[in-house]
Amino acid sequence: MSDSHSAAEAPRDPYAALRVPAYRRYLIGNTLANIGRQALGLVATWQIYRWTESAPGTWRTG
Repeated sequence: MSDSHSAAEAPRDPYAALRVPAYRRYLIGNTLANIGRQALGLVATWQIYRWTESAPGTWRTG
């Protein structure tokens, strides 16, 4: 029986994907888009609260 993890096998690098420029750009763009989406949701909720002066009115904004 052979072990699937031999002693000669090199350790895995968890950051290997970050060395690929296209993936790095994708990851940065995706992170910035998610931050922007969350900021937009917060601002929309705040604006509805300012218009209605009612917290229950903001429940529908998600």
